[in-house]
Amino acid sequence: SATIVGGGTWKATDFSDEKVIKKIPKLLSNKPVMVNHEFETNNIVGANGDLKFVASKTDDKGNFIPAGIEGPIWIDGKLHADICRKLAAFPVPHIQSVSITVVFEWEPSHDFQQHGEYDWYEFRDNLGQIVDGKMVCRVVTDIIECYETSLVWLGADPFAKILDNDGNPLNIEKSNVVSMSKASDDPLFSIYEKE
Repeated sequence: SATIVGGGTWKATDFSDEKVIKKIPKLLSNKPVMVNHEFETNNIVGANGDLKFVASKTDDKGNFIPAGIEGPIWIDGKLHADICRKLAAFPVPHIQSVSITVVFEWEPSHDFQQHGEYDWYEFRDNLGQIVDGKMVCRVVTDIIECYETSLVWLGADPFAKILDNDGNPLNIEKSNVVSMSKASDDPLFSIYEKE
């Protein structure tokens, strides 16, 4: 999604540039689907279908959903009946989140200086923290490659979810949504200040 993923952690990475994430469908369509990013042949449970970029929207509950990538995942129901049942479980799917392995170029969000040179240690030590009203993170400038999609219990992207019948992400992790403007505009700013 066009958002900060891994917010509040050392993984904080800003994918908010829509022209950058528009490269993902051609790099990820028809690539393998695995479970929990365990890279081995026996862990491949399916493949991505044709993925597409979708614009941002507001769902029927008033949640802002940033632009992102959507598409089907194809899983053989005979080989992986347990996973298919978990994805189709009633009243809600038991597996709800996905994650991708993506290789990207980035630049730092903040200009930490010491003795006239960029201080990479200061950047690293502040990843996921609020500095000057914004979260310190990697700002993605280009997507190089996408390897796979994984079914996960909870992904770094709070919007990377199975879609409900109305096409909205199911159970967005609201505590991981980071404001794209300044931290004081974020309804969870007080949590970031304390935690």
